[in-house]
Order: sequence, then C-alpha cells, then structure tokens
Amino acid sequence: MSTAVGRQAHSRSLFELAVQPTYNELKWGAKTMRLATVALALALSACAGPNNYQWEDAAKVHAGMSEREVTAILGAPHERARDGNVAIWTWALNSASRGTRTVTFRMLNGKVVERTTPSQ
Repeated sequence: MSTAVGRQAHSRSLFELAVQPTYNELKWGAKTMRLATVALALALSACAGPNNYQWEDAAKVHAGMSEREVTAILGAPHERARDGNVAIWTWALNSASRGTRTVTFRMLNGKVVERTTPSQ
C-alpha cells in the first residue's frame, strides 16, 4: 500500500466533513446538548423561585402565626438564617415589571414576631 493510498483512505472529503459527522462529533454534540438543556432548566427554575406565591399573599402573614401557617401561605422560604434564638425567613418574588421584591419574617419559638416592610 503506497503512502498516497493510505492517506486517501484515512482522510475525509469536504463533503463527508460537512454532511457526515463522526461518532465522536455526534457523541460530544449530544453531551453538549444535554448540558445546555440542564443549564437552561436550572436558569429558568432560578428565575421562577422555589415556590409560586402571589405578592399579595405576604400581606396575609401577621404576628403570632406559626411557621406551618406561614409556609402554607407562602411555601418554603428562599432563604433561612438565625440570629440567636430568632429564625429569619426571607421570600423573594421575581417580576419582569418590578424586578425582585423580598419580604422577611422573624420567628421566635416557631411564631412570627416581626415582618419587615417588603422591598419593592
């Protein structure tokens, strides 16, 4: 077998490169597509937030309500923190027209003791 014949057998024509991707090209293309799909799903879920409540629902929460009552209205908080014995729960709502608005409740012994003014 001459060198020219060997080179010809292993090289691909321009048509083959454009129309017939190799197995590795297909494999990496599929992996890239899966990764892009997962990234898009995560980005969209971050925009939506972990729960879907109406902004007006935050006004229904008042001092003395239990943690269970609050989560029944607003769903799970986006962020939880502690300041000594006080639990601090924050919810955020993303809106195309108003941006991100947050509301925070402070809880002591499982009951709401303070509600911050929602940011708008």
